[in-house]
Amino acid sequence: MKELKGFYKKDTTVHSLKHSFREVTKYRIDILNKIYKKEKLPIQIDKNLYTLKENDYKTVSNFFIFPTHKIYKYSKQKEEHIGFRISLLKRTDITKIKKISFNIKLGDLKNAEELYTLIHGKEYKFNGSKANLKKIIEASLKMSVYPRIVYTDTIGWIQGNEELHYVPITDYEDDNILCSAQLKKDYNITNNYALNENELFAEIIKLLNITDKKVTIPLLAFTALSSFNSLIHKNNTSCPEFLLCLHNKNESPLKTAIANLFCNVFNRSQHIYSIDSRTHNNQWTNSEMLEKISSISDAPCITQISGVSKLGAYIKPMKQYSNGIIILSSNPLKHDSVINLGIDDSEIDQKILKHHKENPIIFSSWFTSFILYIQSEFGDKQWGLDNRGLIDQFYKDCTSTISEDKADYDINKLRHYAWLLVGYSYFLNYGLKNDAINAEQFTNMANEAIVIFRELSKIEVPMPHENQNTITESPLHRDALNFLHMIDQILTVSELVNYEEKNNYSTTNISYGFIDKTTLYIHSASTSNIYEKVSSLLKDAGKKLSHKNTAIYEHLYNEGLLTLDDKDTPEKIKGNSYAKTVALKNKGSIRMLHLNISAVRKYLLSNGFSLHFFQEK
Repeated sequence: MKELKGFYKKDTTVHSLKHSFREVTKYRIDILNKIYKKEKLPIQIDKNLYTLKENDYKTVSNFFIFPTHKIYKYSKQKEEHIGFRISLLKRTDITKIKKISFNIKLGDLKNAEELYTLIHGKEYKFNGSKANLKKIIEASLKMSVYPRIVYTDTIGWIQGNEELHYVPITDYEDDNILCSAQLKKDYNITNNYALNENELFAEIIKLLNITDKKVTIPLLAFTALSSFNSLIHKNNTSCPEFLLCLHNKNESPLKTAIANLFCNVFNRSQHIYSIDSRTHNNQWTNSEMLEKISSISDAPCITQISGVSKLGAYIKPMKQYSNGIIILSSNPLKHDSVINLGIDDSEIDQKILKHHKENPIIFSSWFTSFILYIQSEFGDKQWGLDNRGLIDQFYKDCTSTISEDKADYDINKLRHYAWLLVGYSYFLNYGLKNDAINAEQFTNMANEAIVIFRELSKIEVPMPHENQNTITESPLHRDALNFLHMIDQILTVSELVNYEEKNNYSTTNISYGFIDKTTLYIHSASTSNIYEKVSSLLKDAGKKLSHKNTAIYEHLYNEGLLTLDDKDTPEKIKGNSYAKTVALKNKGSIRMLHLNISAVRKYLLSNGFSLHFFQEK
């Protein structure tokens, strides 16, 4: 752990011999002398100095030693006692005492030579043997010590000096929690202290309206619940054990943006359309996923997954580490340990999206305020998370509340959504305790969430139709959609020449073609080139076209998406099947794929795709 490099750093202070300090010092000396006597050591402290029996109890030092803190290392949900902080007291004159403090590892207690070198200095003298000094230190460390120092490389709730602190929000320079500079950098939480609790709560309530609340309320509840996950594990027998999957069927970055807005609390920025790989996992490798998850407790971790077959690698760490894992996927993941939330790009409120994209500090400021609220409520009889068994009972109550209408519920979904109701209730209580809402508003907002969780927990029973011959999407139809949607993405960052200027351009200066008010002309030496470009990009995204260009072009023609009304279409193919003819190889006269812009736009939107290039045309 990097922060242990400065483990032996010394701190020096000078104290006046006031009555209170003198009494504390006397108490410590009395305790230590009793320990030495019990251990049958020929040592005692007299007037703040060590004396040895073998030296006729003559002074052998100008100081005495006592422990002040136990030091622990907290890493990946494991706590290990690794050493002590000890202090050396020395009288400097009649009115003052000088104290020097430093840390010592348990392993170094066995090495008398190193102990002697560490302690013995110009100002601190010990005239006895190194073996005697070792015995003095070992016996002194048997003195009862309650204050703790915790070195950590894991964010979340850490207990130090009998108080719980949230890392990395806590001050790293205090005597309780010590963290590496890298941890502080990677898991930075920014805060705007000018915003009060009322303003923050109101902003988050507005954020819930960015899209369907069947998506946003579970997401916010998931983040709230994740923020105190380890406290639930610490004091209760029931614990959340589920993943959350946010999915939509196309490659739109909107689901990444929504996940960032609701579930990323670290290093928030305006770059919401991609995953920050410092703190989250944007790869499909188990090793990187475990590296990220093992550093986080009490906060969501965003990751991607290529399919349900990869899900097993996430189940074990989800149970091992106290964090919330949110998965981004093209499709829902059918598994008992997963809550699936589908998002429709066309229902995103662009005004709210723009506001929170440009003001990322709002959410992290609320998260900071929420953590401080959790900490301040530790001792509360109704909401205090330090109370053993409190969440066990609250979780049972939430389960009963959702299922009280006696409907048919999916027992796994019911269990998971009951946990989300726990998290959302703490969010609402934050608003109530800070006077952002009143009791009536609390009840109304809680009931709104209950209705949503109740509906999402029910068993999905397909309704019988008069026509049982259900229409399924053909692979060719899917290929055509992916082909057009990828063209939409390609042209978003490409330039097109106005069709009227087509005779003035050089083929070396343009990649894709021309455009006029109604038609997009995709240019290439042969129209299969755009097919190859799309195929390559889809392959990079983990997809592929299963049909040849000939089949896809004919499907587009049959769907009314291609036009023939232009001068470049040879007379010999007018009236024929456009797609079949245009796909003939080695026909130099066939240079363009003509797409009806309006028809393509309607076609993609009606099939649930978000648009960029075609949306603006």
